[in-house]
Amino acid sequence: MNFSDLIVISPLIVLFVMGLVPLLLQSFRRGQPLNDMVTLTYGALGVATAIGCNLTLVKGYWNLSGLNFVDAFSGMIIVDGITVWGCYIVFAAVGFSTFMLYDSRELVKNQYAEKLFLIMLSAIGMALMVMANDLFIVYLASTLMSLPLLLLSAMDQYGRKSGEMTMKFFVLWSFASLFYLYGVSFLYGGAGSTNIHEIGEVAARLYEGNALFRYGAILVIVGLGFQVAIFPFYSWFVESLRSGNVAVNCLLATSVKIAGLLTFMRFFLYSDYYDLSPETLVLCMKILAAVTMVGGGLAAVMQTSLRSMLAYSSVSHTGFALMAIIVSGFGKSTEFSTASLVFYLLSYSLMMLGAWSLVVMMERHQRSEGALNDLKGLGDRSPWLALCSTLVFLGLAGFPPGIGFFAKLNIFGASVEQGYLWLSFVAVLSSVLGVYHYLRPVALMYMSNEKGIALRQDVFFSKSLLVLSAFGLVLIGLLSSKLFAYLQASINNSL
Repeated sequence: MNFSDLIVISPLIVLFVMGLVPLLLQSFRRGQPLNDMVTLTYGALGVATAIGCNLTLVKGYWNLSGLNFVDAFSGMIIVDGITVWGCYIVFAAVGFSTFMLYDSRELVKNQYAEKLFLIMLSAIGMALMVMANDLFIVYLASTLMSLPLLLLSAMDQYGRKSGEMTMKFFVLWSFASLFYLYGVSFLYGGAGSTNIHEIGEVAARLYEGNALFRYGAILVIVGLGFQVAIFPFYSWFVESLRSGNVAVNCLLATSVKIAGLLTFMRFFLYSDYYDLSPETLVLCMKILAAVTMVGGGLAAVMQTSLRSMLAYSSVSHTGFALMAIIVSGFGKSTEFSTASLVFYLLSYSLMMLGAWSLVVMMERHQRSEGALNDLKGLGDRSPWLALCSTLVFLGLAGFPPGIGFFAKLNIFGASVEQGYLWLSFVAVLSSVLGVYHYLRPVALMYMSNEKGIALRQDVFFSKSLLVLSAFGLVLIGLLSSKLFAYLQASINNSL
């Protein structure tokens, strides 16, 4: 390890130190907990400093090198445009989740500093997963990301079936890890390396001629598929979002999913799978993407609670992201599709953060289900909150001028250009389903004479986040062409 390696992981060091400080101060006070606002301040400063390190030290080191990418720790970690932008999105989502953690009723008066430290540990795993260029580092990062979230779920003493959900999460995650590690061992047996770049150089040839390598690739896809909750590996994800604490749910729906999807993309991005003949693997991936999009959308239509609707709609969004991964990994022109995926994840995280902040405001007590009917008459009772919620739901549905419309448009364009016409048609149908289930809460807010529950008023940060998300997605949507061009140029420099 040398100094340049420390520069690359400087954001992770900052997160660890700033998450640990409140616990150390608490120990010096003989176990007397710090004020929750002080603890939140340390967490927010840690995330902001990590973003600053990513913007200055990490990005500056990459730019000064003059190379497409730079690696660290003997090639196990990589810094490129995908790493820089992925860490921006992950850190921002984690930062906003810490504010939800403060507003969330289950956590405000119960071991707040400990739980904030666990979120910081999980954030380190997420960022390390985005940076990983080795399949074993991916596994270690996934473990570091998942175990703190499991502990957070188990510590939620007042949550809805939190113990049962934690056990399901642990058992299913353990099985998925076994599949992944078994696949990695097969890939190593075939390619002689666990480095993603080195595996990619021989991927197509070994996939066609080496059964060991082929089975390994399939098992790794299964393990990563569980991580990002694609069909049929999404049951743990839906159960977690239905019953867990809102702050943890927000992390699962945004940062965890984003880290997994970017890792999924790296697994295919540096390979030459587009040379496969016949295209059996490509066809299977297309079917997975199509079923994930449509299945998640159909399930979301039938839900009666906002939590469940957001959970299934998040599964559907994963299908759209998987479509971009297929285009970038199996297509011969990867620049536009790779930038389209990162841009889509940026828009998705911004809108999901706004949607989950509304869930915080709806939950009046520990076991509230956040029923959609609770939103009835919100347009009369809280016009501004109803307007912001409407903008978020319309953005998730893909209405212009929200950023969600342009993010989907880029993916559709990349898919059609590659010739994946039937997959693009399925994506359009899934978008129509999305319009239906996202307009349901909007209709209840403005077109119902009944009155739902009064939203919580003691959640300043969640209210601010909802407003920021609503107007941010419109503003960024109006500037989407410039932002996408800048993002594409940054990512193209690393491909």
